[in-house]
Amino acid sequence: MGLFDKIKKFAGGAKTAQVEVTEVEGVSPGQAKIKLSDTSVSGKMRVTIQEDCVMLASKAEVVLRTREGEDEEWTDVVVSFGKAVKEERACKAGEVIEYAWTVGELEIARYLRNQEWEDPNDAVGDSDVKLIVRCIADVKGSPFDPQGEAEVALAEQASMGVDITVIEGRPADSSHFPVGDSVLKGTVVVTANEDAVLAATKYEIRLRLNGQDVLVAQDQDPELEPNPLSVSFGGTYIKFPLQMKPGKQATQTWMVSDIDLKAALSSNGFDPETAMSDERVQLIVRCLADAEGAPNVAFKDVRVPLTA
Repeated sequence: MGLFDKIKKFAGGAKTAQVEVTEVEGVSPGQAKIKLSDTSVSGKMRVTIQEDCVMLASKAEVVLRTREGEDEEWTDVVVSFGKAVKEERACKAGEVIEYAWTVGELEIARYLRNQEWEDPNDAVGDSDVKLIVRCIADVKGSPFDPQGEAEVALAEQASMGVDITVIEGRPADSSHFPVGDSVLKGTVVVTANEDAVLAATKYEIRLRLNGQDVLVAQDQDPELEPNPLSVSFGGTYIKFPLQMKPGKQATQTWMVSDIDLKAALSSNGFDPETAMSDERVQLIVRCLADAEGAPNVAFKDVRVPLTA
């Protein structure tokens, strides 16, 4: 191999695969919104192999792209990056691979303040501010890894941030749930972004079928009706209503019972026995924080893989 060929091979790593951001928070990037108060975001990426290569890992990052005016150049600042999913595999041209990704520890508002935005909410809708999700495929032997990116709409900071930390005794981003189980437990952490009164925390179990949500079961604290099962497990509980100052956190252990995923799947034309491998079927756990007087209820969704 001549020197010119070596240089082409060295610099051609970015062309070994095409990377697309296919999903952000359960919807297409063009439909997704990331709030200033969000602490994490997750989604999917698709890698289409264009040349035989060895894939080492996939990863994602959230980028704040800003400029000082219409005639100025854009500047990128990486707000946070997710843990690389390592999976060494030999790939053939034409192969298509999908990966899930999660980026945590988001502090978009803080990064905007560092760029002299006194009120980060003012950046929402500004043509000089873009929020970018960038997905990267780590290809062996190449310093120029293939990557793809998508712009995601930035939404105003809610009075409270919501983070689902635990589902079924596991970290939320590594949990799973059997399709035949009827009770799901978890932990939610609510963070105040301003002076606010937390009136309730609510929990919803949803099936996202072909992109459309079907509410399967729900509950809330304080309970609308006493649940005799709520005394059967321990946890941390909030005394409602709770006065919260900016930065204060409150942790609530929760449970939703009377879940019947099989019935919901069947009534919507899906086979419960194959739902675990059906790409059209997603189980979504949603936790909401209801603040007194707030125009919108802050919430967080987590997609939970189904198992038999």
